[in-house]
Amino acid sequence: MKNSVNQNAINYLNYYLSKANKNDFAILIDGAWGSGKTHFIKSYIKAKEEVRGEVDEEKYLYISLYGISSVGEIDDLIFKAAHPILGSKPALLLGQVFKSALKLGGNFDLNNNGSNDLKIDASVPNVGLSTFFNKSKDWIFVFDDLERCQLPINQILGYINYFVEHGEHKAILVINEAELLKQQTKIENGHGDNYLLIKEKLVGRTIKVSSQLDEAIQNFIEGVADPKQRIFLKKNTNLISAVFNESGYSNLRILKRVIAEWPHFLNQLPENIRNNESFLMGSLRSMLILYFEFQSGALPLTDIDLIIKSGYFKIYERNRNNSEASLDLESKYSFFKFEEMSPSIDCWKSFLIDGFFDDEVLKNSLRNSRYFTVDERKDWEKLWDYDSLTNEQFLELSDEVKKRFENNSITIEGEIKHIVAMYMFFARNGLISQTEDEVLAWAKSKISELVITEKIVTPKKREAFVENQYGGLGFLDPTNPKLKEVQKHLTLELSKKNISKLPECANTILGMINSNIKTYTNLVIEDTEYASLLRKAPVFSFINSESLVDILFKKYDDTLLIFSGILKQRYNTEAYNPDIEKERLWLVSLEQELDKKSKKENGLLSYRIEKFKKDVVVPYIAQLNKNKAAFEKKLDETKA
Repeated sequence: MKNSVNQNAINYLNYYLSKANKNDFAILIDGAWGSGKTHFIKSYIKAKEEVRGEVDEEKYLYISLYGISSVGEIDDLIFKAAHPILGSKPALLLGQVFKSALKLGGNFDLNNNGSNDLKIDASVPNVGLSTFFNKSKDWIFVFDDLERCQLPINQILGYINYFVEHGEHKAILVINEAELLKQQTKIENGHGDNYLLIKEKLVGRTIKVSSQLDEAIQNFIEGVADPKQRIFLKKNTNLISAVFNESGYSNLRILKRVIAEWPHFLNQLPENIRNNESFLMGSLRSMLILYFEFQSGALPLTDIDLIIKSGYFKIYERNRNNSEASLDLESKYSFFKFEEMSPSIDCWKSFLIDGFFDDEVLKNSLRNSRYFTVDERKDWEKLWDYDSLTNEQFLELSDEVKKRFENNSITIEGEIKHIVAMYMFFARNGLISQTEDEVLAWAKSKISELVITEKIVTPKKREAFVENQYGGLGFLDPTNPKLKEVQKHLTLELSKKNISKLPECANTILGMINSNIKTYTNLVIEDTEYASLLRKAPVFSFINSESLVDILFKKYDDTLLIFSGILKQRYNTEAYNPDIEKERLWLVSLEQELDKKSKKENGLLSYRIEKFKKDVVVPYIAQLNKNKAAFEKKLDETKA
């Protein structure tokens, strides 16, 4: 529970559940299916019980409403949660005796304090088990899977409201609210108002949770019985994390299924194959990708034959009129090629559908697999796996990789960081003759050269560059401060290079506005490094204000309107951006040029200039000033 979103959720739960807090409302934990809501609340409960030093099973009553179709079933689940012994399978044999006892009347001690908390009289009508809990105000109810309950939502919430409003209990609702609203919209003919009205009465606070990936992976792996398989999975947690993040689905439930079925996958393989670690890593990557895509519904299982026949691996986006490839998985996932899947897609077809491999197809796949022929890994990847090398192989590879880096044959940012991390690790452990400082100086020098000569290849999306890994392989000793210094140096060098390009970019933008402003709007949304530079760097501060004003007001088309939209997209935010802040003075100069232009002109043209200045430029100057002041205030408060 380390991410900030979930820490906020924990803090609010602590506040809500404190005995000093007498709030008479429930709270709702919201998150998509597979986002880890259930894991989050169960981990929270477990942590609370461990802090107390004892497991008080009557403190938190966890109830899953999945598939529940009657209030009576909920009563039974609550009873079992409150009294696990009475609710156990052997005790169920005494169910009829217990019911008879209720009919005949009797005294019951509900909280084990030696007193009779509930007296049942044969003449009292059956009002359900909810009557029990008015005697135990400290019990906290956790209702999970509300969107999967078969009861009408108003009946479920009304039932829970009884405990909160009349029983003075605290209740936590765990729900995929987006899915529930979708269901209610269908039921209510396009509206979800009934649910929202009832929710407003019952729920006092909605809190969000998000995937706790690292913790979840470790918990899932601990569920694997075979120690050897656990070790393999733990060694490849970076690979698992990378594929999970690249999938974009944030579904921990699918990830849990992959790890749970990994032993079954291994058992399908011949004994000698299970020791080939490279093959297993490729298989794990393939299994993760296939499960994420197929089980999320992005790619139906029925399309496997089409995929095999067409010879490429794509997700199909369907609508009523056509079916066309919209997303290439080889681009979506790093180090993934359809032709090099392990085992082949033909094998995975039978495994995904039936849970086993076709023996003959598997044999053919293994016979043709690259993992059992020639090692096609790059030299730096082989060096990364230094534990598998002989001393001679290590010396040969470390020398070869160094030469390739020095002659600019290695230019991909992630590969460069791997190489620097490896050589620092080797230096610190006395495996090479250089010291860490010498490796640091060498790395900085080569990076500067690659940036200046524009040979370095950076990721299209900076957010896709995961801090502690690249290509599914974790950096050796990623917490090494010298490695962070190298990354900082690279960022600085790239920034300096970008700044040197800005005057030229500004002239290009001015030319686009003059000829066809839509050329700029189309360019800036592209997924390219140049477009990213236009969006994020203070390039507008290099645009000549006087020239811009002349261009804008000599045109009588939609240029001015579109340019106003460009400024809105750039400045209409309350977030402080130190790079965009540099354009504040440019906006001031633009305002001054507009004043000059307005005074020279008259009539309708002067009116247009003044309106643009008043409605667009002046408000954004004020917004940037406000953002800067808020940032400086927060900075001062932090220092204090």
